[in-house]
Amino acid sequence: MTRYGDVSPYIQSFGNETPTVFRSEYTLNARDGKKVRVLDCSLEFRDEDENLLHTLGILLNVTDQRVMEEGLRQSQKMEAIGQLAGGVAHDFNNLLTGILGLTALLLVQLEQENPMWKDIEDIQNASKRAADLTKQLLAFSRKQMIKPVILDVNHVVSDMQSMLRRLVREDIELIVSLARISKPVKMDRGQLEQIIMNLVVNAKDAMPQGGKLFIKTNQVILDTHQVRFMSSLTPGRFVTIEVQDTGLGMDDETLAHIFEPFFTTKKEGQGTGLGLATVYGIVAQNGGHIMVESKKNEGSVFLIYLPQVDQVVAEDSDDSIRGLLKGHETILVAEDEEIVRQLVQRTLTNLGYHVLVAKNGQDALRIWQVRDKPIDLLLTDVVMPGVGGIQLAKTLREQCHNLPVIYMSGYAEDLMGNEYLSELEQVFMQKPFTLDILAQTVRDLLDAQAKT
Repeated sequence: MTRYGDVSPYIQSFGNETPTVFRSEYTLNARDGKKVRVLDCSLEFRDEDENLLHTLGILLNVTDQRVMEEGLRQSQKMEAIGQLAGGVAHDFNNLLTGILGLTALLLVQLEQENPMWKDIEDIQNASKRAADLTKQLLAFSRKQMIKPVILDVNHVVSDMQSMLRRLVREDIELIVSLARISKPVKMDRGQLEQIIMNLVVNAKDAMPQGGKLFIKTNQVILDTHQVRFMSSLTPGRFVTIEVQDTGLGMDDETLAHIFEPFFTTKKEGQGTGLGLATVYGIVAQNGGHIMVESKKNEGSVFLIYLPQVDQVVAEDSDDSIRGLLKGHETILVAEDEEIVRQLVQRTLTNLGYHVLVAKNGQDALRIWQVRDKPIDLLLTDVVMPGVGGIQLAKTLREQCHNLPVIYMSGYAEDLMGNEYLSELEQVFMQKPFTLDILAQTVRDLLDAQAKT
């Protein structure tokens, strides 16, 4: 088989003459208007006096090969980002767990009229934003632990309004229009917030001289005729989110690439090219569809369709420790990060539990051996020096087969592909978690254990 650029079969037909080979690669416009990448190989045969005897030119269509090569490069970039995200997620999410938890504890101790309340609340909101950034990297690399729940899109948009108004500049008018009657969708709340946040940031950057930014929600019914150009959708009821700006807009060439990873029109250092790619991935993952219309200097409209569900939205939980479920059981906590260990101990102790704390797996094994009363639950980090959380749980379950276990980690891949976990019913808390999630998860598992 002749390889691309291999001209030896052609040279043989010209005897012993040695040609000079010229290679170049460029793009041509095909008859159908599509761009084709070609490899141009030219041969020049000359005699001893450098007189030109023959020329031979070959054009090879290498479009598919270049597309595959670019796909491989993008895949390698994604893998690199995934590795980076996993590396920072452990430490970063540990710190965020501590910050979010401690600010929640401080807010419990202060009255809302206290001048420090707003400052602490701002710290908490900034920490949540930092957590969202980590989730965005993990989501893009498909290493994020997601938890789909029944959500009211109107409520999510309303809760984000004050933060979104601070996010956009003063010369941008934010106009929110919510559907009169709201129907729920089922997806991870963090992912829904990510979609809205990324589209708003994208719209803000498209209006350097200011303008108007519209966020609208609605409900639609799509029939077979309407979804014929939306291959990812089937006829049914959908909740829509529309984000429109009056900014710079995009030409057709830019529109063709906006959802590609690492594609950005921003200056170097001002954009990663992950925002819209992440939005596209999240929408597709949740069975939805995204459409975009844009014209140069006339702005852009992003329209997202999310499948509607016929379920009831759960009431929002309280982020503070006020009203959290209490208990009296004994809990062994194994966590090597001090700020998280102290936060968990303080929270569970305030809720009435007897808490034994270990700074690593070996310490937890020692505490288990010298305990003076039964331990009702193990709450352990997954990655610790020496004995990790999975090995710790396995060892303790060999002595107490029905010991309930809660794993916690800032990186979901820590739990992936472990055969031991697949054999047992486990509970996992993604860091950073809030105090209400900690209290609810502990209480639910202990109550379930009491019924067995």
